[in-house]
Amino acid sequence: MLRHSDNRLVAWRGYAAGMLAMEAPGILNQRPVGVIATYHIQRPKSHYNTKGLLRTSAPTHVTSRPDLDKYLRALLDAIQISGIIKDDSQVVALSAVKVYSDDREGVEVRIDPMDSPC
Repeated sequence: MLRHSDNRLVAWRGYAAGMLAMEAPGILNQRPVGVIATYHIQRPKSHYNTKGLLRTSAPTHVTSRPDLDKYLRALLDAIQISGIIKDDSQVVALSAVKVYSDDREGVEVRIDPMDSPC
C-alpha cells in the first residue's frame, strides 16, 4: 500500500511530474481542465494457465490495491508539480479506470482545457 509519505509515492510523483512537463503543450494557468486517466496494470502470472493462456476464471476488472482514488491523488499532485496547472482545484472533470494489460504498465493521461460549459 502506498502512503502519503511513502518514498515510492514521492519518487513516482516526481517522475510523473517530469514526464508531464516534457509532454505538456503549455501551462494552463488558472483555466479549468478535465483529466482522463487510464491506469494499465500488469496481469499477475496466476491469471494464466500453464500454456500461457488467460484462465477463464481470471478477473476482468482490477480490484486490487492501491485504490483508484489514491492513484488519482498522486496523479493530480504530479500535474500540479509539473506546472501544467497552478492548483488541482482547477480539475473540474475527471475520468479514470484501472485496466489489466499484458504488454505495458503505467498511466495514460489526457488533460483538456474546459473553457466552455458542457
